[in-house]
Amino acid sequence: MKLSMKVLSPVHISSGSDLSPSEYYVDKEAGRVNVVDMEKLFLDPGFNAYRENFIIKAGTSRYLGDIISDGKHKTDEKLLSRHLLYSIPATADFRNQKYINIKSFIKSAGRPYVPGSSIKGAIISALIYQALKEIARNESIELNQRARYTDLLDRAYRQLSKEGHLNLKRDRFLNLLSVSDSNLLNPEDSLQAEVCEVIGAKTRGPIPVRYECLKEGVTLEFELKSVNCKYSETQILDICHDFYKKVAAKEDVDSGQEPYLLRLGQGSSRYAVSLLILAEELNIRNYGLRPARTKKRLMRGTGRKEMGFVQLKQI
Repeated sequence: MKLSMKVLSPVHISSGSDLSPSEYYVDKEAGRVNVVDMEKLFLDPGFNAYRENFIIKAGTSRYLGDIISDGKHKTDEKLLSRHLLYSIPATADFRNQKYINIKSFIKSAGRPYVPGSSIKGAIISALIYQALKEIARNESIELNQRARYTDLLDRAYRQLSKEGHLNLKRDRFLNLLSVSDSNLLNPEDSLQAEVCEVIGAKTRGPIPVRYECLKEGVTLEFELKSVNCKYSETQILDICHDFYKKVAAKEDVDSGQEPYLLRLGQGSSRYAVSLLILAEELNIRNYGLRPARTKKRLMRGTGRKEMGFVQLKQI
C-alpha cells in the first residue's frame, strides 16, 4: 500500500550528529539559518584573513557569525554565502536566543527523509498495544512490576503473527511489516529550525535544545506492506489511528478526527512507547511506569507545541 504522510506538528528524526555554532550563521532579517560547507569555505582564498581567528575561537564552539566578521562586528555574509549547503527558515524564538548546537535531521546525500525503521517502530508500538488489549479481553494478563516484559512481548507476537507461533528472534516484530524509507526532500523546502524547551523533572528549569524539523504541511510518501502480520494494511492503519488518538488526548493535543494519525521521532512520550495507556484502561493500579515528569515542547512565542504528529493517507 502506498501512503502519503503529512506533517501535522514539527517532526525531528535525529541523524545522530549536531551542527555546531561554528558551522552555521543566522540571518535575522531574512529569518533563516544558513548552514555552511566548511570544507569549501576553508579552501576559499577569502577565508585566509579569518583563518587564525577561526582556529582560536572555533575550539570553544563560538558562533560562526561572530568569528567571520568584516571588522565592524557584522558577519561577512558575502564570503559565507558562496559556500552554503542549505538555508532554512527559523522561528523567532530560535533567532532571538543564544546560538548553540542544532540537532541535525537525518539526510541521505544532503536530503531529508523519514526512515522506514522510524515509521515501523511507531506502528509496532500501536500493534503491541492492540495485541495485549485483545489478550486482556479473553484471558488474564499481568501488567505490573512483577510481569516479565519479555513474556508480554512473546504473547503479543503470537497474537499478531499470521502463524500464531513463537518466534524467539529479537527482531521478530520487525518481520511483521515491510515499510520503505520515504522519498527524499529538498532541505530548503521541508526543514525549519526550531527551539525546544525541556523542563527538567528535578530542577523544573528550562533547558533549550535546537532542532532541524520537518515543518508543518510537508508531505512525504512511503510504502507499507503487511508481511507476517495477521492484520491487513488498512486494519493496521485503523489500529494506529485508535492508539495515537489516545496518545494525543493524553498530551492535550487537538489532532482532529481525520484518519490516520501517527506519532514518531523526537518528543514521543511514554504514552506512545509503553503500555501505560493499556494499564490505565485495564485499571491496573500497580503498573510500575508513570508518565514522564520531564516535558519537552517546541517554543512558539508564548505558546508551546507538541512534536511528531503526522497524518497518513492511502494514495
